Amino acid sequence: MSCKGVRLDQAWISTPKKQRGRKTTLSLLPFMATAVFLMVVGAAMSAYAPGAKSIGQVLDFACAKRAAR
Repeated sequence: MSCKGVRLDQAWISTPKKQRGRKTTLSLLPFMATAVFLMVVGAAMSAYAPGAKSIGQVLDFACAKRAAR
């Protein structure tokens, strides 16, 4: 299988599946920490600006709130 001139062979795709033990756990930690961080930030933004679907809408809400003071 190739994609724009790059050959993707089965060995390259299956390599991450072969890793086991501590090495996999250590590579999983940064991913999990980032996922938890993004969930917490998303929950905080949702609580601060209900109904906002993007960071831009949260910033608009903050500007409107500041201007209303």
